[in-house]
Amino acid sequence: MRESSFQDRNRINQMPAKRTETTSDTPRSAGRRLEWRQNCEIAAKLTSHGSYLSNCVINDVSRNGMRIRVPPSTVLPSELEVNCAEFFAPQRVKIVWRRGEILGVYFLL
Repeated sequence: MRESSFQDRNRINQMPAKRTETTSDTPRSAGRRLEWRQNCEIAAKLTSHGSYLSNCVINDVSRNGMRIRVPPSTVLPSELEVNCAEFFAPQRVKIVWRRGEILGVYFLL
């Protein structure tokens, strides 16, 4: 993706000019890419089909997903919902990677 596309995305979403390299094994992001992310520290709850699973903290948000911190021993399904006051509705997500207590998820439509 061209640098100007990132600048357009930044302006539209009013996100700070910070880039981090991310990788995942999903077809949506074949290989390494740069993606704009908004750093944050938002308390949230994880649910599945309306049933509570765990508390979590959202560490950053991008147009396509989030990085979330959960207690290390938390067992989670591959698809779940993230609930917090900052979102108008629960956000359906899929876990694409996990490193200990940190999860990378992307938004499901």
